[in-house]
Amino acid sequence: MRHAQPLPGLLPRRVRPPLQQRPGSGLRRQGRALLRHRRRPRGHRPGGGLLRQCRGRPRQPGRRAAGSPLEEVRNRTRARWNDLLGRIAVAGGTTAGRRVLYTALYHALLHPSVFSDTDGRYPGFDGQVRTTRPGHAQYADFSGWDVYRSQIQLVALIAPDEAGDIAQSITDQGASAGYFDRWTLANGGTGVMVGDPLPTMAATVHAFGATGFDAALLLRLARQGRNDPRQRPGHEPYDTAGFVPTATSGESASVTLEYATADFALAQLAARLGDSAAHDALLRRSANWRNLFNATGRSIQPRDADGSWPPFSPERPDGFAEGNAAQYTWMVPHDQRGLFDAMGGDQAAVSRLDTFFTELNAGARVPYAYLGNEPSLNTPWAYTYAGRPDRTQDVVRRALTTLFTDGPGGEPGNDDLGQLSSWVVWASLGLYPQVPGRAELVLASPRFPAVTIRRGNGPTIDITAPGADDTVRYVHALSTDGRPTGRPWVSEDFVRRGGTLAFTLADTPETAWGGNPADAPPSFPPPPVPAGQPGGTR
Repeated sequence: MRHAQPLPGLLPRRVRPPLQQRPGSGLRRQGRALLRHRRRPRGHRPGGGLLRQCRGRPRQPGRRAAGSPLEEVRNRTRARWNDLLGRIAVAGGTTAGRRVLYTALYHALLHPSVFSDTDGRYPGFDGQVRTTRPGHAQYADFSGWDVYRSQIQLVALIAPDEAGDIAQSITDQGASAGYFDRWTLANGGTGVMVGDPLPTMAATVHAFGATGFDAALLLRLARQGRNDPRQRPGHEPYDTAGFVPTATSGESASVTLEYATADFALAQLAARLGDSAAHDALLRRSANWRNLFNATGRSIQPRDADGSWPPFSPERPDGFAEGNAAQYTWMVPHDQRGLFDAMGGDQAAVSRLDTFFTELNAGARVPYAYLGNEPSLNTPWAYTYAGRPDRTQDVVRRALTTLFTDGPGGEPGNDDLGQLSSWVVWASLGLYPQVPGRAELVLASPRFPAVTIRRGNGPTIDITAPGADDTVRYVHALSTDGRPTGRPWVSEDFVRRGGTLAFTLADTPETAWGGNPADAPPSFPPPPVPAGQPGGTR
């Protein structure tokens, strides 16, 4: 999101780490850790909302009942936070590493905000007073462009009931507004940023097993909204020519890539709901990124309406939102195999990634990684698709230990309602939800010797990595549920049902493990075009 200045800290002064942790190993007050949103909508007041005390406490607000002593309310609230934070329990590691993890986890769970009152009522996007389902909450303040990448996945992983309510809240917003906005505030849209992220968020929640919402209605509304210029500016050329041209948007290349990602996520939801025709049509649209791939320069580039390529340099931000072509070229999370083949194969992709990570947080006008902002956040895991998970293990750990600290300036960019913090949590666990709309997790390596993740609905994921620390980061062997494997990823089924991951780590790279092309994480190319029908790409 667009940059602004940091606010004074809003961390509660007496929130403690989970009970499983040793004293001093959890949260630390950080005076400048919660950052104000860039290009904030007019009238937005940090910490505001209908029920200020509910912000960040999903489902069960810690409100003060009539006659209830303040100490009782405080203890109840602390217990609720302790439960949520304790759903990820680690053993070992450094005090600083645990502080970074649990501060990030706390920040990642602060948003979105509970918007419904204690009786379930809330104002809808149509101005009408509405009421939630009994026992559920309405959520608001969705920083969609940011959080669809890994924050909503983290919520769905450890708090699936709340994630289901968030997805239902998104659905309700679309139903009452008549379209899905990109950045919703309270009961209104702001039009901030690009893409179509809110349906992507709901589809991703469903993939993680949080199915407690009207997914069929969400899919129907999202498909209708694809043709609504309020939801998808530039949808006409995107659906006809296969890309958003430069004259339509100053961030046309980013818009095309974002729409392709959203179409992929919706395709996956359609498949889960049994709508194969919608799945195939949307999956074909998800390949529209190919229409911006210039085979001459082997890069994603903006394109004019007549199909020509305007003057181009990979570090220029023209046509991109908060980034450049060097950073956005990797943003095809659902078809990394197709992207790497277009680049010239795995060796070519690895060489470009090595150059790309010459710098880890270079900014939007330099042709290197920009891990202080969203478009680059999934790129460290791209190596695994090219048979080099050891490079992922190195880059992720270097970024985690050099860009993020437990001090007041402990983040390299705007936290964007928990998105950057969620990346820290996933990186600390050695897992990452690379593909929006799916629930597979791509692997790096855990920062801690032992991790237990309680999903909140029964299953647990137990991770062991004896000797893991800031330097012991390279995977030499892995067993999943007791069976040796060379796959640097885990399946959606594993994430839903839980299981065990037993890593063998060392401080030197092992290039053989995870290098077999058959072990690479899955990519999802478009299906063949039926005879007699026009293709979704050109």
